[in-house]
Amino acid sequence: MPRPGFGNLPTEILHLIAQEIEEPSHRLCLALCSHTFSDLFLPLLYQDIDLSNCDTKAVICLVQTLLRNPRLASCTQTLEINDWSTDLNSDANHYDVPEILPSPNSELVFDSILIHGAVQKFFTSSDDDAISKFMAHLAAGNEDAWVGVLLFALPNLTELSMVVPYGTFFPLRLVERAAARLPPFDSQPALTHLSHLFVKWWDTENSLDSSAVEPFYFFPSMRRVVGEQISDYPSEEEEDDEGVYDDERLDSFDRGRTAYLENKPTTSTVTEIEMARSSTTTGMIAQIKICQNLKSFTFEHADSFEYFSSFLPKDFARSLAHVKHSLEHLWLSYDDYHFNGQCYEGDDEVFGSLAEYTVLKSLRMSVENLIGSDALLNPEDIVLSPPGRQRLAHLLPASIESITVDNVSKRNCPGALMLLKDLVEPSSFARYTPQLKKLRLEGHFAIVNQPNQPLIMTTLDGPEPVISPEILVSAGELQDLCSHVGVVFNLLDSHMVLRFRQLRARHEEWQKSQAGTT
Repeated sequence: MPRPGFGNLPTEILHLIAQEIEEPSHRLCLALCSHTFSDLFLPLLYQDIDLSNCDTKAVICLVQTLLRNPRLASCTQTLEINDWSTDLNSDANHYDVPEILPSPNSELVFDSILIHGAVQKFFTSSDDDAISKFMAHLAAGNEDAWVGVLLFALPNLTELSMVVPYGTFFPLRLVERAAARLPPFDSQPALTHLSHLFVKWWDTENSLDSSAVEPFYFFPSMRRVVGEQISDYPSEEEEDDEGVYDDERLDSFDRGRTAYLENKPTTSTVTEIEMARSSTTTGMIAQIKICQNLKSFTFEHADSFEYFSSFLPKDFARSLAHVKHSLEHLWLSYDDYHFNGQCYEGDDEVFGSLAEYTVLKSLRMSVENLIGSDALLNPEDIVLSPPGRQRLAHLLPASIESITVDNVSKRNCPGALMLLKDLVEPSSFARYTPQLKKLRLEGHFAIVNQPNQPLIMTTLDGPEPVISPEILVSAGELQDLCSHVGVVFNLLDSHMVLRFRQLRARHEEWQKSQAGTT
């Protein structure tokens, strides 16, 4: 009879134990206990790779380990990599080729035969010049080139998270080649299991051009694309009738950029797009139009700390018209706390009717962009106007289940409440929005300063913020109407929530500092 012990547990139980161990170093210690444990637990160690803090030598070591152990490489499902070095790339436009080859770094040691074999898989046999350039940057310790190799060393990667630095070149060019199925990727496709992408610009200034994100849309398993600080503006080559670069800007690195533009797919399997603190002058039509079955679209506008741009809902209306048959969730708003360091007041351009979005279930939009400022400033017209004029119910599809009206100011709140009352009035509700279950009004309603009172919310124990009685009474009436038709209604002051979170964080820091002194 075998002696009882940890190693005698069934394999399934050991796997469950290892999955509960979150710290990678602890998993490694377990894997090093024995050969049996190594076979069981090393694959789990490589399942999720986090390179948030690493250096060139660590990346090189990881790449070589993965290339030498295809079994381990095939286990990796998620990769997170942040802000790698691109110092050895050209300072020119990031679509131009790093023509000046760097000198080899004598301190770096790697298996050149192994790595050369991996690089050869990115190009055809006639691309010797491109391979030589790539190998030169690898030998110099260019992290950007090594990250490019790393991405394609993970055949079963499903989720990728990247904080992209300025000057990145090699990873983006390889992704373009793979997405367009340029040889040899036509017969040996890559990143075929990638389904989720998170990409963010690395700095607090400027932004990442959407052209760097576009190729990811074309991988066959892609479903969700999330971006932060992404700018989407028509490029010079897109405005040009021929749609290609001038001769002097052609990519001698296998002319890859031009080949991508000429051969990129025209459709995408992406069903969810989410962009935060981003900006566009096109309504992201290039991305939306290719997603033939887009179900969820979120865009939170900001100027990306680079351009003083406007939030124009009509641009999105033109773009989203291509997916009105499939769109189920729409969040279209602006980030009024991160607009070039100032409070953004928003634009009052109206999106237009959503009645033809026949499967739309949830909607979040600024009140002015949804109904227009004229109706908000003259709420009595809603009652006095002829039937159908300015009525919110006529702008919405019968499929709608959840509505959040945000960025409501104290000035516009009475009109917004009047519009929502009209929406849930029993006869109107039953006819136009019978599926509605949730209604939320979000904005700045509280009075932060009052005469003869200390500054409101200066401490967590101080006076509570005050919302005017007029707003509370009207909101109460709306609450009663919602209850009558089975709709859950919430009123949220976003300034109060933000301020409370800030104060709570300060309070927690104070508690920690006090605990450290005792």
